Amino acid sequence: MKTILILYKTTLFISLFLMSIRNQIDELEPVFEPEPISFTYNTPAWYILGSIILLVAFYILFVQLKKYKKNRYRRDALKLMDSWNIAITSSNAILVLNNIRILLKQLAIFKYGRLEVASLYGSDWLNFLESKGKDTPFSKYSILIQNDLELDSDIENKTIHELLEISKKWIKSHA
Repeated sequence: MKTILILYKTTLFISLFLMSIRNQIDELEPVFEPEPISFTYNTPAWYILGSIILLVAFYILFVQLKKYKKNRYRRDALKLMDSWNIAITSSNAILVLNNIRILLKQLAIFKYGRLEVASLYGSDWLNFLESKGKDTPFSKYSILIQNDLELDSDIENKTIHELLEISKKWIKSHA
C-alpha cells in the first residue's frame, strides 16, 4: 500500500509540474524574429570583381581568336594534304610529291622568312625541316629531294603516303 501511495504522490507531482509548465508557456510572448537580411550585389567590390572577370574573359577570347587566325595557314594546308592523300595513285604520285615539296617550301617561307628558307635545298632543306618540327624524320626520305624521279612500284607509293603523314605532322608541330 505504501508503494501505491508513493506512486500516486509522484504521479500527482508530475501532473502538477506539467500544468505549471503549460501555464508558463501560455504566458510567453511570441518569439521575436528579425527582418530577413537582404543579399544584393550593391557593394562596389562586386562591381570591380565583375569587371575584372569580364576583362579577363575578353582577353582570353581575344588571345584565342588571334591564335586561331594565326594558325589558319596550317588548317588550310592540312585540308589540302588530306585531299592529296585520297588521290595518290601510281599515275599521279610524282604530282603529289611535287605538291608536297612546293607546299612545305611555301609554308616554311611564310613562317620563317624568305632569307632563311629560300636558299635551302638538298640535305640542308631536310635538316631544316627536321630541326623545326617535332618527331619529323625527313632525312630518311631522300625521295623528297631527288630531281629525276620515276615511281613505278607500290613501295614508293607507300613512301609517299608516309612522307605525306610526316609532312602533316611537321605542319602541326613546327614552331
